[in-house]
Order: sequence, then structure tokens, then C-alpha cells
Amino acid sequence: MLHQADVCHAYQLLRKGGLKEENIIVFMYDDIASNVENPRPGVIINKPDGGDVYEGVPKVKSILVSSKIALTLHIKDVSDVRHMLVSMLLHSIT
Repeated sequence: MLHQADVCHAYQLLRKGGLKEENIIVFMYDDIASNVENPRPGVIINKPDGGDVYEGVPKVKSILVSSKIALTLHIKDVSDVRHMLVSMLLHSIT
């Protein structure tokens, strides 16, 4: 669950830093905000007594989840790309 909170927190930091929403891609298995065991339904926090980092994060209704995931970004005009951050937070059970 912590990984999802980290993803949401990173999104909030990027937005707060001035990055436009259309320049951020979020892939996250979205199963804790509405989980019956979540003491604050619809809210994700990343530290005790923290604020909601889930609010405003783009929600994707369905994502292909498999043992192998490939993500390819095609950038047509490289001259327009100044910075790119790729952050992968992984958790697996084997």
C-alpha cells in the first residue's frame, strides 16, 4: 500500500512544482482508496496524520496487469523534451 501512496505523493510534488497535468503519466494499481480496510475511505496518505495525496491524481479505470509489463513512450519531437523523469515503484510477491 505504501507504494501507491508514494506514487500519489510524487504526483502532488510534481504538480506543486509547476508541471502540467498533461505532462504526467500515472500508472498505479488503484485498490486502496476505496478498500473496506481503509480507515479513511477515498483518501490515501503517505505518512501518519498526513493529508490526502490521492485527490487530483488521474484515475485509470483499467490497466493490463501481467507478470511482464512493457511501457514504451514515443516522442516525436525530441527538441521539445528538456527533462524526463521515469520513476518505477515496484512491489512483487513471488
